[in-house]
Amino acid sequence: MFKIGLGLTVAGVVGVLSVTARKQAIPSDSLLAQNAAQWMKEFPAHVCPVDLFEIKIPRQLLRSSLTVTQFARAFAHSPVFSLERFMIKQAGLAKDVGVPASFAVGDRLAIWTIAKRNQDEILATWEVSGAPFAGSTYFRVIDESSEFPVTLQFGSCLKVPAEKSISPVAMTLHFFYSRALLASAAATLLVRCAMGSQFTLQRRRGPARLAGGVKLFEECTSKQGPKISVSEKLAPIRQPMFEDKAQAVKNGVGCGYGGRKGNAHPHLTV
Repeated sequence: MFKIGLGLTVAGVVGVLSVTARKQAIPSDSLLAQNAAQWMKEFPAHVCPVDLFEIKIPRQLLRSSLTVTQFARAFAHSPVFSLERFMIKQAGLAKDVGVPASFAVGDRLAIWTIAKRNQDEILATWEVSGAPFAGSTYFRVIDESSEFPVTLQFGSCLKVPAEKSISPVAMTLHFFYSRALLASAAATLLVRCAMGSQFTLQRRRGPARLAGGVKLFEECTSKQGPKISVSEKLAPIRQPMFEDKAQAVKNGVGCGYGGRKGNAHPHLTV
């Protein structure tokens, strides 16, 4: 059992590292860079380390264009961050850990507050009473042309008093966890879209959902390209919830969490 667990852990680490990449240069016009510059100006006695990671999704795997709100909602519902939300609530750091519908400025997600946003970016800040530091979390969708993959970016900025130091080990763990969060969000997006109108992720909970989503994502984004289509890949595990399309429309099931009433079209809806 130990060898199996170790093997799965190594495979998971390799998978996360293989599908995500760290951006060495933070775009100066991004909300993340502007946030870091503002904090360094307002809090000269603090240091503000910034990191940014990205993952690319082949356009043919998405049924429609992708918005930053959809990305943020998929991130919030992903298995990895869902566990973090659960732990935050159990620790008493936030009474409400529900996911906002639109991620508008002022909306809250657990300990985060949406501070700024535009068409392609969302910046959420967080602060915990009694903690020596605070920070911000950043989402961005780059969907510039139908000829290129869709890029999802996820980053963070920490506000740390200069007299405090963050160990290299802690930063390494932070970087890996950020990449795991991003990979989990991308897998959630892909699975939610691929399942179509016959299936919702509300009926598929637990570790198998993350494992299946990440595995599907890796296979469909490999350099060799998918050997079979996503629909064919999911065919063996699909279990239609309704006997016919009319019943699906009546129950309002879309490609996402529950869909909207009267919308059974298999597009990405959140």
